[in-house]
Amino acid sequence: MEMLAEEYDCIGDADTMDGARPIDMASLCSRLEDDWIARPPTNTMVDGHLSHLLPVDCVIIMRCKPVVLKERLVERGYSHEKISQNVDWEILGGTWSELGEGVPVIEFDSSSDSSDSIVESIMSWIVDGLKPERPANQIDWVGRGEV
Repeated sequence: MEMLAEEYDCIGDADTMDGARPIDMASLCSRLEDDWIARPPTNTMVDGHLSHLLPVDCVIIMRCKPVVLKERLVERGYSHEKISQNVDWEILGGTWSELGEGVPVIEFDSSSDSSDSIVESIMSWIVDGLKPERPANQIDWVGRGEV
């Protein structure tokens, strides 16, 4: 996502507090819509926490049990605040609250599903015409008692 924002000159300088570089999503979406009027010659995948806000054909959400996510972020050396924000967002299923209607969505539990099985499922979903358009049961960490 960051590389795409850089390519379109829609990214700011690093924040002194957390090192994050703010992305001008309105500008990036506008520029991508102009460029993507004619579909790209190959399938394009955009990876990032904000990618679901772009003008895309579908969204793949990678979820992770909050306790596993916390462990992964601690291992990466993230600050306590950044870990807390990411874990809270995961518990809430935040991406779902930002998704519009009409864009097919699929989600996976990256804390238990293997990479190979996830890739196989994604490929099957694409071949099946992005059906179903929404999972029958969204991952709910609170309902599962995983928080």
